[in-house]
Amino acid sequence: MFMRMGKLALVAGLGFGLSACASLYDNGQKAATSGGAFETALLGHYQSLAKMEAAEADWLDADFFSQRALLTAAGTPPGPQALAERDLVEPHLGELTAARNMLTTQLEDGAAQSKPDAAAMAQAGFDCWMQEAEENIQPDDIKACKDMYWAGMNVLQAEAPVAAPAPTPTGPWVVLFNYDKSDITYDGQLEINKAVAAATKLAGSNVLLSAHTDTAGSEQYNLGLSARRAKAVIEAMGLIGVSSDRVTASAVGESDPAVATGDGVRNQANRRVEIRIAN
Repeated sequence: MFMRMGKLALVAGLGFGLSACASLYDNGQKAATSGGAFETALLGHYQSLAKMEAAEADWLDADFFSQRALLTAAGTPPGPQALAERDLVEPHLGELTAARNMLTTQLEDGAAQSKPDAAAMAQAGFDCWMQEAEENIQPDDIKACKDMYWAGMNVLQAEAPVAAPAPTPTGPWVVLFNYDKSDITYDGQLEINKAVAAATKLAGSNVLLSAHTDTAGSEQYNLGLSARRAKAVIEAMGLIGVSSDRVTASAVGESDPAVATGDGVRNQANRRVEIRIAN
């Protein structure tokens, strides 16, 4: 970060003295923003860059970064500096052209909102890199600015992690029945639909059914009723895509209640077919 004689001539030609530059620098250092995270981070970077230039008496570039700090504080942050505004030579020109294209693409895609700290670092690093590349006399400073750019850009270009797909459920889905009935109800069909959707995703898996009754009625009658319920579910599943060849069913009657009751008790929670998928 070095003030060349050409810069001194330009300052004089514009009618500025060092006191005018110092005044702009002071205002830039005092500036504050009520903007968002991007503006806050970018303002801090520009103030730091201006301070480093002022420490080396490079008032033209201290002026440049102070002006950018003031624009940012006012809620109108500038974009990355245009390449034509600096006298650049190869290989810097080619590198900076590619770097600016990558940065502007990220900013146009909303990086200042989605990753404000990284976007601010990349932009300030780019402007710093441009300034040092124009001077082209301090390789360490060029590298420091370039590294700053890439520290922000690498975050901007990092792909968001892809969430692992949710595991396919394997049940149980519970199909409930009315008293002494084996007809599939509307709510029961919804449960069957869920089970079939999962079985379709898990190709090659087996579908296991267990059919039950409550304790009303005789044990023998309830065995037959649970078998009819199992058959009704198998048929309903077959209509929407699950072959009976994939289904293994057991009819257990009243012997395995979901809710323990005495004999002869009607309880809908026990009048059920449970559907599970076994991989």
